[in-house]
Amino acid sequence: MFWKWTRLILLLVICSVIYFVGHFGIPFLQNPIPPMGKLVNPYTGFWQNDDNADQVPEMIEHADLKSEVTVLWDKRLVPHIFADNNHDLYFTQGYITASHRLWQMDFLSRVSGGRLSEVVGSRAKEFDLFHRRIGLLESAKKVIDTLQHYPEEYAAVENYTKGVNAYIADLQQKNFPIEFKLMNYHPEEWTVLKTALILKYMAWDLDGTVSDRYITESSKVFSDSLFQELYPSINPYYEPIVPSRASVENPQQQRTIRRNSSSRIPSNEYSSVPTSDKFLPSFLTNIDNDYQKGSNNWVISGAKSRSGNPILANDPHLSMSLPSLWYETQLVSDDVNVYGVSLPGVPMIVIGFNENIAWGFTYTTSDPIDFTKIEWNEEGDQYKMDGQWINPRIRQDTIKVTGGENLITSTMITEAGPVIYKDSIPRFGFNSMIPGANIAMNWTAHQPTLEFLTMFQMNRAANYNDYKAALPYFSAPGQNFVFASNEGDIAIWHNGDFPVRDEAEGRFVNDTLRSDGLWKEMIPFEQLPNTKNPEENFISSANASPVKENYAYYLGVDDYATFERTNRIVEVLDSLQSIIPFDFQKLQLDNYSLLAEKLLPVLLTRLPQQQLSDNEKDVYSELAAWDYEFDADAKSASVFNAWIWELRRAIWKDEVDDEDLAWMMPRIDVTAQFVLTDSTLVQYDNRNTEKVESLNDIILASYQTAISDLVENYGSLNDAWQWGNVNPTRIASLANLDGFGSANLQTGGSKRSVNAISGTHGPSWRMIVELGEEPTAYGVYPGGQSGNPGSAYYDSFVDDWASGNYYELKFLKNKEQQNGIIATTTVKQSEE
Repeated sequence: MFWKWTRLILLLVICSVIYFVGHFGIPFLQNPIPPMGKLVNPYTGFWQNDDNADQVPEMIEHADLKSEVTVLWDKRLVPHIFADNNHDLYFTQGYITASHRLWQMDFLSRVSGGRLSEVVGSRAKEFDLFHRRIGLLESAKKVIDTLQHYPEEYAAVENYTKGVNAYIADLQQKNFPIEFKLMNYHPEEWTVLKTALILKYMAWDLDGTVSDRYITESSKVFSDSLFQELYPSINPYYEPIVPSRASVENPQQQRTIRRNSSSRIPSNEYSSVPTSDKFLPSFLTNIDNDYQKGSNNWVISGAKSRSGNPILANDPHLSMSLPSLWYETQLVSDDVNVYGVSLPGVPMIVIGFNENIAWGFTYTTSDPIDFTKIEWNEEGDQYKMDGQWINPRIRQDTIKVTGGENLITSTMITEAGPVIYKDSIPRFGFNSMIPGANIAMNWTAHQPTLEFLTMFQMNRAANYNDYKAALPYFSAPGQNFVFASNEGDIAIWHNGDFPVRDEAEGRFVNDTLRSDGLWKEMIPFEQLPNTKNPEENFISSANASPVKENYAYYLGVDDYATFERTNRIVEVLDSLQSIIPFDFQKLQLDNYSLLAEKLLPVLLTRLPQQQLSDNEKDVYSELAAWDYEFDADAKSASVFNAWIWELRRAIWKDEVDDEDLAWMMPRIDVTAQFVLTDSTLVQYDNRNTEKVESLNDIILASYQTAISDLVENYGSLNDAWQWGNVNPTRIASLANLDGFGSANLQTGGSKRSVNAISGTHGPSWRMIVELGEEPTAYGVYPGGQSGNPGSAYYDSFVDDWASGNYYELKFLKNKEQQNGIIATTTVKQSEE
C-alpha cells in the first residue's frame, strides 16, 4: 500500500513538473527555457504562425478614426494607404506596420532602451547596462519632451502609436509573432518613447564605431612624424563629395590644430580588445577595425539624362537581417503623397520620393563622439575640471531581469558626458570602442534631436527650399542628404550636428577635462559642406570625406571610407550621357575594384615567378587575367582579398610587441600608397627575423601565405575558390535563430566596390527614382514585407535582391488606380 501511494505521489509530482515547465518554462536559468507546451499547442502555438497570416483583412474597425481609410495591397504586400487626413493616415500606418513587424519593433526598442534582460535573462545584463549608460533612453525622453513643442509632428507620432496599440488590442495570443512565443513574453503597450528609441537605436548603430580609442593607441606605436604619414589628416586618392571647383557655402580659414603627445592616454589605461558575445544577436556584436560602412547615393541633372529629368539613386548599406530593417509603404492624405521605406516603429517615410522631389542619404562618417579621461577624488564622488572638484549628476537605472535579481546601477554624468565604466570595463564586443574605465563620452545624439521634423517636412517637400528648410532638424546620425526636384535642381548637404573643436580634441582621447575643451557650439548649418547644381551635372557620396582641404572645421579623419566606391561612382557618372534608370541599376550592382586596378599590376610585377610552386603559378596566371570584378564566380577576387590582407599584416603587425594593445593598422589606402610610391619603407622589414626583408620579400611571403590558407580551406585552385563561396552573404534572423535567416547567398560585390556586400553587411535598400510629370521608380531590399517566418512574404525579395533584380515601385495618384492591386482593406470608424 505504501509503495502504491508513493508511486502515485511521484507520478503526480512528475506530471506537475511537466505541466509547470510546459506552461511556464524555466525562466530562472541563465538561458531561460521557453514553455514548450505553449509553443507546441496546436491552438495557440507556432502552428498558428503559418502563411494563413498572409490573408489581409477586408475590414478593420476602430473608434479612433475621423474618416474612412482605404489600404490597397499590391502583389508584393506593399500597402498603399489613402486617408483624408493625417490623423487617420498615421494611425493606419501604425496599425498596418505592427500587423507585419510587431516583434521587430518591440525588440529594437528593448535593445535601444536597455531592456533585453526582461525577456532573455541575466545573460543580457551587461548589454543592457551599456546601452543605459551611453544614454539612449535618457536622450529619447528628451526627444519626446522637445517634440511636444511641435504639435503637428508630435501628433503624427502619437497617432502612429495609437494605431500600433489598436493592433495589439485586436491581437489574439494564438496570433502572437512566433518570437514572443519562443521567448515567452507578451506584446506590451507601444509608446511615443519607444518610437524615439528606434531612432536612437539607428543613431547608435551608425555612430557607435568611432576609432578614437584605436587611433590614440596607434599614435604611440610610431614617431610623431611617421604617425602623420601613416595616419594622414587627408586620406589618399579619394574624390570629395563637394567637388573642389564647386561653390560651397563655408568659410575658408586655417584651422588651429594642437598635436600634443601628452594629450594621449597611456596604453595601460585600456583593456585588451574585447571578445564577442555569444548570447546576443550577431549583428550587435561584430567589430572589425577594417570595417567600412558602405552606402552610396548620387543624382544627375536633366542635362545628363535621356529624358531631360533628374534621376536619383540611393543604396544605404547596413547590417542585414530578417525581418528587414525597412518596410515599404505609400502614404497619401490631403497634404502628402509619398512612397518609400519606413523604419518599423517610426511613422512617415525615411527614404523615398513624392510627386515633386526624391531624396536619399548616406552616413557621413564624420566624428560625432569625443572621449575624455576623468580624474576622481579619493572618495570617487567628485571629478576634476580646471583644477576644481565638481559633483557629477547621477542617473540611477533599474534593469529588470527575468529569472534573476534586478540590477540597480548609477551612471556618473560629467560636463563631458556620461562615464560608461567607472571601475573596470568588461570584455564584450559591443563596447570595444570605449577606451576604458573612467572615460566620459560626449555624443551629439545625447541632445534632444528632432529627426521627426525632417522626415515630416521632407515627405511633403516640393522644391529645393523645402528640402533645405527640413534639414537642420536632422542632428544625429549625420547624413549626406542627396536631393532632386521636378524643377531641375539637384543638391547634397553634409548634414548633422558636428561640434566646433580642433583635430586633436576630436580625433584622440583627451587626457584632461578642461572647460575650454568642452563643446560650445555646433558647426553652423549654412557652413556645412554642400553643393547645388554643380557644373558636372552630377553629385555623389559614398561615406568619404566631404571636402579635400582648407575647410574651416574639423569633421573627422579616420572613419571615412577609402577611395574605391567614391572614385568609381564619379568615374562612371562622368563618362555617361543620355542616362536611363537601367544605367543606375548597373552602377549600384558594380563589382569593379579600383584598388585592384591600381595595386595588383604592381604586386604581380614584383612577384618573383621563379620562386613560385606550380599551384602558385596557376594562381598567378588567374590573377594576371582578372578583370578586377568581385563577381560571385571570380576566383581571383578571393585571392586578391586574401593577399592584400596578408600584405597589410606583414607590413604593420610586427611594429607592436603588445598583442593586447588596441591599435589600428594603417588603412588599406595608405598601405597601397606606400607600396606604390616607397619601396624603401623601414616597416617592410619584419623586426622578428634576423633577415632584413624588402618590399619584394613581403609581397612574396604574403602571397604564399594567402595561397596556403586558401589551399588549406578549399584545396588547390578550383571552383571552390570562387568569391561567392569564399565570401558568402548571410542574412541572419534578428533574433539570431537558426533557420530563420538566409545563409550562403552567392552574390558579387565587396567592401572594395560600389556593390559593397560583405558577409552580413550590404545594400539594405536599392532605390532609383526618375522625376517627371509622374515619378518612375525602382527598388528592392533583402527581405520581405512580413516579419512572420511562416509567411511567403518573409524573405520574398531576397533572391531577386541577390540576383540584382528590381521591382517597379507603384506610385499611385489615387485609390481608384487598381492596376497590380490584389486586395483592399477598408479601415473605418466603429459604431460604438
